[in-house]
Amino acid sequence: MDISDDSKLIVTCSADKNVKIWGLDFGDCHKSIFAHEESVMQVAFEKGSHYFWTVGKDKMIKYWDGDKVQFMTISMQLCSKRFVV
Repeated sequence: MDISDDSKLIVTCSADKNVKIWGLDFGDCHKSIFAHEESVMQVAFEKGSHYFWTVGKDKMIKYWDGDKVQFMTISMQLCSKRFVV
């Protein structure tokens, strides 16, 4: 889980391969996204924006636009089991 710098959005991840974007104003789920082929292990907002990164057990790092709720790009494939966002 991570909270955007402006405290407007929360992004969460789970073992069901989904990422959810929540609004902090009313606590509602804005969108649930099938994000990875395996469990999503970590999410993190980019400082000063609503763009965020996800890391999955499928060894992929993905970049997302939290405002448009859309996938931007795949950054790279992980080679090791350790990754810190």
